[in-house]
Amino acid sequence: MPDMGDQGRWLTIEADGGKYFGTGSSWKNSGEWVGYGSLVENDVSLEAALAVAQEWAAKYEVPTIWVQIARLDRFPPISRLQAGYAGNRSRFNQSIRS
Repeated sequence: MPDMGDQGRWLTIEADGGKYFGTGSSWKNSGEWVGYGSLVENDVSLEAALAVAQEWAAKYEVPTIWVQIARLDRFPPISRLQAGYAGNRSRFNQSIRS
């Protein structure tokens, strides 16, 4: 998810222990900043979180809703090649170009 700070229009939904919450930032037509924040008590499912987020995004012209759900137990361990690539991209890129 990109870091846009308070300058851009953004909205994220994140998962935390099977619960969801959203945060966002945008601007009203008048130029006034408006923030978005939902509570895990209200966002009882991903579908519920998305439904409310989509309404807010449409109202404040947010082009993308970013969703972050971590399920690390579902992914295999990182191989040495991937770890090497992540740790030293410039050397990896040089070896590809050669």
